Amino acid sequence: MAPTVSAKNYTLLHDCETNVAPNPVWSGGTPTVVADFYKQGSNCMGFTLKASGNNDTYFPVTQNLTGKTLHMWFMCSALKEMNVYASGGVQIYLYDGTNTGYYYMAGNDTYPGGWLNLVFDCNRTPDSGTQPTLTAITRIGLRINLTGTSKNAQNTWIDHVYVGDGLIAYGTTSFGIDDIYTLDASTSNGWGIIRKINGVYFLVGSLDIGDNSGTTGVTFLDKSKTIIFENRKVAASLYGINAVGNASGTNSITFGEKSGTAGIKGCSIRTAEITQDPKWQFTATDTDVATFQLYGCTFGDYIAFSLPTSNANREVLSCTFEGGHGAIVVSTCTVKYCNVVAPLGIGVSISSTSHAFSDSSIIAAGSGVDFSASGAGYPLANVVFAGCTYDLTFSGTSGTCTVSASGTSNPSGTRQASWRNPDKVWGYDYNAGSGSAYTDETTDAASDYRDDVLPLVDCDEASDCFYIGATSALPLHVAINVSTLGAGTWTITWEYWNSSTWTALSSVSDGTSGFKPTAAGLQKVTFTAPGDEAASAVNSVTAHWIRGRISAFTSKTTAPKVARAWVGVTDQITVTNTKTIRVTVKTSTGSAIQNARVYLKAAAGGPLGEGTVVLTGLTNSSGYLESTTFNYTGDQPVVGWARKSTSSPLYKSGPISDTIMGNWSYTVSLVSDE
Repeated sequence: MAPTVSAKNYTLLHDCETNVAPNPVWSGGTPTVVADFYKQGSNCMGFTLKASGNNDTYFPVTQNLTGKTLHMWFMCSALKEMNVYASGGVQIYLYDGTNTGYYYMAGNDTYPGGWLNLVFDCNRTPDSGTQPTLTAITRIGLRINLTGTSKNAQNTWIDHVYVGDGLIAYGTTSFGIDDIYTLDASTSNGWGIIRKINGVYFLVGSLDIGDNSGTTGVTFLDKSKTIIFENRKVAASLYGINAVGNASGTNSITFGEKSGTAGIKGCSIRTAEITQDPKWQFTATDTDVATFQLYGCTFGDYIAFSLPTSNANREVLSCTFEGGHGAIVVSTCTVKYCNVVAPLGIGVSISSTSHAFSDSSIIAAGSGVDFSASGAGYPLANVVFAGCTYDLTFSGTSGTCTVSASGTSNPSGTRQASWRNPDKVWGYDYNAGSGSAYTDETTDAASDYRDDVLPLVDCDEASDCFYIGATSALPLHVAINVSTLGAGTWTITWEYWNSSTWTALSSVSDGTSGFKPTAAGLQKVTFTAPGDEAASAVNSVTAHWIRGRISAFTSKTTAPKVARAWVGVTDQITVTNTKTIRVTVKTSTGSAIQNARVYLKAAAGGPLGEGTVVLTGLTNSSGYLESTTFNYTGDQPVVGWARKSTSSPLYKSGPISDTIMGNWSYTVSLVSDE
């Protein structure tokens, strides 16, 4: 049995079946009902739009399109004459009786030919014209801009104009993405949310898997599929996959297959382009979904990834998360054997000491694991960090955080920090001192959405500033997630208020390089705490402020954009990372030497002070001396020796020189001294 599929938040505007009342009547371009081809129903509308320049056709409405996503099926044969996208080759326009906003949709350089579902966020700023009042739209139209006169023949077709956010799919018989696509593409529905090209599924809306408003269960299972969210002009929050259910039905959602303890045959879900906005999000927090499983999947370019609040029949195994722009909120879902690679900010967010995240790797993260709530004894088993700005961070609003690392876990004590969201963030446009303006970026600076903060506003002159404020005390440092690199020639000076004037901070290390780092991601700005800092009012808000000011300006090619900002506070993370270290002493022929003296101390270059004794004592009958309670806080170079010189048989001293990088074992071969 096929699943039930419906359009989410759907409102029909024109079905293009007829051009007479009660349907709204199209005007312009000689509108004609066409029955030879269509995307929905049994007809579409055809138009002759042939003049050089702008060609318009439209129909009347009475609609509030605030926050709506508009869809229009479109096809055009005048590709030779069609202008390029940047010149408005294909536009949709909205009219409120006075103002007309034109929204660029395609051009002969982007339109592939054939039927295309034009889709856009009605809240989007028009590319030309004047922003209409979205609560009072009276006309929806299509404009084709031609660079020359086309043939005097029907050349443009439109079908199924509607507003909607995506699809809802559920059913108790097992189904997958292809079943949803088939129903979406049928002429009975014709929503056009999913395109299938060479076996790849392209989405222009959200996908809710499950029935959260009724009583029917869901059994979704799919393997080895590729799902892509297209680069369209839709709202940043539109795209997503939502695992939902209800209390009455049996709800099971699975991507991939489990083999033993590993995940295989997973699906790949990501955006079409790494740099695109919008991104997408995966939400699986509905407690009515009794079975939730992600096996062997790859997820890329997500803005948020929220997992279930229980690990009973809910697990994520052998998955790869690449280039995330928001944290994976693991809650208490089982997450094992996963790789989190190059997230722009936080890799994994943990808020419960009962979490089940383990046996995974986090690579090149701004913050590998962030603990968002205070707690004692957060376990961290077999979690390997590599190339992270911070391995561990603590962002709880109060209290402290203690972490008990074990196994192969290797968080470094030199790569951890405690931070908070700023209490206030301003972007300041100096505007030559005339009409200077502050932009409140506080809310956006506390979220992970890419490019939603303009730290220097237009970044076009000296004295444009980025203000970061904390009400309690001056931040110890700031961390800034630069998502779009600035390009141009300018200098940033980091300053504080000394009770009478803005003064340059000393010993500044600016990881953002003036908002022009070599790569996007989390960067630190550190400095020596000043002794004369004082709170001050900036735009009527009193706080302890740090600001980055353009102190010299020559040119700008690209204004920088930021995803998030944090303020550093006194470190409140305590990490216990117990490792076993062992020195084995043998003869040149490999026999164990009992009662050999071992002496091991810290060398320069590690977290321990040089000369700190790490291990000392006599070897046992198996020829080794070990400690099972060594607290690893970072790679530690060590030097030392082993010898046996007090009882026969005697052996000459043998040197030890190595680096402890977790659980550690070292063998020394001694030469007889008799």
